[in-house]
Amino acid sequence: FMDLFSPSQSDIKNLNEVNWQQQTASHHPNKELFKLFDIARIINDIDADFYMLNEVGGLESLTNFNTHFLNNEYHVFLIEGNSDRGIDVGYLVKKSLPFQYLHLSHKARPIPLQLSSDAEGKVHYFARDVSELRVFNQSKTKCLFVLLLVHLKSKLDPEGLDFQGRQRRLAEAQELINIYHSISQEFHHEIPILIAGDMNGTASPLNTEPEFECFYSDGQLEEVFEAAKIPAENRFTQVQVSKTRSYFMQLDYILTNLHFMKNLIPEQCFAYRFKSELGGELPTPETLDQRSSLPSDHYPVVATFEASQFYK
Repeated sequence: FMDLFSPSQSDIKNLNEVNWQQQTASHHPNKELFKLFDIARIINDIDADFYMLNEVGGLESLTNFNTHFLNNEYHVFLIEGNSDRGIDVGYLVKKSLPFQYLHLSHKARPIPLQLSSDAEGKVHYFARDVSELRVFNQSKTKCLFVLLLVHLKSKLDPEGLDFQGRQRRLAEAQELINIYHSISQEFHHEIPILIAGDMNGTASPLNTEPEFECFYSDGQLEEVFEAAKIPAENRFTQVQVSKTRSYFMQLDYILTNLHFMKNLIPEQCFAYRFKSELGGELPTPETLDQRSSLPSDHYPVVATFEASQFYK
């Protein structure tokens, strides 16, 4: 979240945290100022062309972040989804790229879910959205590739209606694959398609949880860490801390079809580790305080593809 009373505010570096929080026009507090500077530094360090972001506090927040922390160097794409917590999925795309774009939402698309508590005829939708970005050549006469950004249902079940959210997450994963197949068929199975986001579970080919088996059932999709042969111990994207131990999990994934995967550069595929201002890698957190001091509780997944064919 990053809402401001005065979007023209430019002297943010001189604000302390109290002054910074006073800038918000929202009932949500702004993300801590030092974390915003850290995330901007991470984005500049990774230097990707496309960023696919989860848990963004709306279009205004992402636009303000781009304006005040990233020198307005990115196109911002975000359509408000179905989240009851105001956390959306959105894109930052470098303005220097020679492409045109079409941004679509699937938030109104029903998912194949029926819970025992449902009233007759109840229809369910994605907890957030599947945000689709179609990337075209400059004349917009040819779609070059398609990105699908997701944030699947978490394992929280406060109402006790769906244990660990498994039924909903399964339904969302199945409908996500239906969307993938629909796009693939539309382009006669000849276009690169990439799926990325927080799956809120083990969606790797290693120890795949049941709700994600549909990702691999027809052999069309591959997960980039698996394709790049990243050691299992280096794939974690979140560390959960308890009083007795830390749990290392991969919750965040990039999957692509063969049209993208054949151009993957394995040595430039990794889970990014946070760094200090001096550039040294920060240790993984061992306490909740250490974890809360990090820019995010998720580590970014980075994948690089040889893309010369898109510039022809």
